[in-house]
Amino acid sequence: MVMLNVLIIDDDLKDSKDLEKLCIHYFNKRNIDHKISIELKLNENLDIFSNVDILFLDVEIGNSNGIEFSKRLRKVYPELMIIITSKYSQYLIDGYSIDAKRYFLKPIDENIFNEEMENVLGATFQKYMGFYDSKIAPYKIHYDKILYVEFLNRATVLHFLNGVQIKTSYPLKYWIEKLTEYGFAQPYKCYVVNLKYISGISKDERDLFLSNNEKIPLSKFYKKAFIDNYYRSLFKSL
Repeated sequence: MVMLNVLIIDDDLKDSKDLEKLCIHYFNKRNIDHKISIELKLNENLDIFSNVDILFLDVEIGNSNGIEFSKRLRKVYPELMIIITSKYSQYLIDGYSIDAKRYFLKPIDENIFNEEMENVLGATFQKYMGFYDSKIAPYKIHYDKILYVEFLNRATVLHFLNGVQIKTSYPLKYWIEKLTEYGFAQPYKCYVVNLKYISGISKDERDLFLSNNEKIPLSKFYKKAFIDNYYRSLFKSL
């Protein structure tokens, strides 16, 4: 199972716990497996950051400067996602010098946090998103592994990238409501397709071509909304 490792470094325990709650609510709502650790001081042993995916770092930690520490950290872990937190807005420009993904002013508003994290992580961490349902499988199903869902013989069938198919008792409406916010759209009355895996649309706009060379019909009734969603998804991926 994939785990998203998050580290919060802040010498204010209350601020650290408040941020931890925001993270827990955000990740749980999106079914992202996560582990959150809190440090109240900077650790000069940079090896501890080797497995960290996201670092929330306060600018002022005791007598230490979080920005200067980040510059050293960035040289060792150039791909580390660093998000700056502070009670003072004047450090905003300094955050750009370390390629910080976001700068949160404390106290952090939950709505602002959720919106900004969605912008930061929406595409990057889509692979972590999924759901558990013992009626379907004994393991977590990741959204980005689903190619499309098909209504067939009074049941729905999940078609996966690896060719596996899982039959479910849920109606197609259930999957439309569940998958739409994760990059899926309906091109035809009995299909819901992952927009990420569309390789093209036929010239007459009657069919979709998927990355596995399958072809899915595109009906006139759903065409406009579907194509709008498709191009919107392309724009987000740029």
